[in-house]
Amino acid sequence: AAFLRPLPAHVARGIAYTCYAGDAPARTLVQGDHLQLLYHFDLFDSYLRGRLPWFRNLWEFNTSDEARPPRPDLCYFPFALPYSLARAAGASDAFAWNLAQWLSILLGLAFCHALARRCGAGPGAALACAALATCVPYRWVVLAGGSPTGFGMGLVPGVALGVDIAVRDRRLRGGILAGALVLACYAADLHCFLFAVLALPLWGLVALLRSPANPFSSRRRLLRLVRALSPILVVGGIYTGAFTPTEAAAVGTVYSLVITFFVYRTVKISDLPEILEDSVKTTSMIFAIMIGAMLFGFILTALQVPQALMAVVTESGMNRWLIFLGVNLVLLVLGCVLETVSIILITLPMLYPIMRHLGFDLIWFNVVLLINMELALISPPIGMNLFVIKGISPDSKIQEIIRGSLPFALIMAAEIALLCFAPGLATWLPQVLK
Repeated sequence: AAFLRPLPAHVARGIAYTCYAGDAPARTLVQGDHLQLLYHFDLFDSYLRGRLPWFRNLWEFNTSDEARPPRPDLCYFPFALPYSLARAAGASDAFAWNLAQWLSILLGLAFCHALARRCGAGPGAALACAALATCVPYRWVVLAGGSPTGFGMGLVPGVALGVDIAVRDRRLRGGILAGALVLACYAADLHCFLFAVLALPLWGLVALLRSPANPFSSRRRLLRLVRALSPILVVGGIYTGAFTPTEAAAVGTVYSLVITFFVYRTVKISDLPEILEDSVKTTSMIFAIMIGAMLFGFILTALQVPQALMAVVTESGMNRWLIFLGVNLVLLVLGCVLETVSIILITLPMLYPIMRHLGFDLIWFNVVLLINMELALISPPIGMNLFVIKGISPDSKIQEIIRGSLPFALIMAAEIALLCFAPGLATWLPQVLK
């Protein structure tokens, strides 16, 4: 609190704008920092009071890029909300600002104290650890500097606390707490969101090592952990740019061979020729499908089949949603008896021009198509994956498999319906993260 030493004397009529350290020179005020944050706090207050439509920023206050077009804004609502409530109670804007600031500090202190207590510290030691963690200079510098990062840093320890409860106690409330605070960090500030995303897996690993389900406590649990690393290695390598998707397939294959040969020891070197032979057969089948699909597409183009289908659709005068429903029903039936790759390669050359002509977003249609293909694979009674599961688990009855897959099929059907009523959901997250 020494950084904000002048604050108590001016709590109702002023806000700190720089670090205060006696005779040390004050840090130069960054133009627009406090004004911009105060603007967003007042903007959220206008939403709550009904003065503006929700999440409509009618003008953009940003001294660094005034030409940026207006866009919906979350207005740092985890701390704009207490600011707005204080303003509604008649407090000044300075008092409301300082109240939100100290609420952030107290939240961080409470989360750190609870986390220290869970790590075995006594009440006094836990309070000392929480106070020490709260006194990190970076947090106070950005807090006094008018940055939303200083406000949002109080939420990050709560993410670690939620993960600790979820992993060590296996309680759902821990996962709910961690997930809610990650979203709150995203709404508060992107820097805090980055810290929260980093804290979540790191503290999750610490909590896992301290829990009774420590994977290193037995060979069986260690084998489960090794097996679980395969998708993390492949997907993580792609998203971090360590290798391309094609290279990821090779990495995944090598990793699988290593754990099957040397960890599980379920495959012998003598089985390798048979495995390679089956791989060549599968690859040859896929290439045959691709070659056939290319020839099929060439013939369709030469015979102008897409143009003819488009003319039929145009002249029919049918509602475009009825056509879309018919297309999805046909794809659903095909997906029950054919492979997804085959269906995509054969049908898309005909469907794309029709969907574009009907005015559907093609990215949205691709998302719906893939969900439809996944739905077809588990649709009773002839979904292909139902029989795959039967082959893997011969002791299970097909009726039990169908009953087990039915809830997932209903969820996927609900996803398609939701995307039809709200098409923007298909592209909302990429646009936000862009």
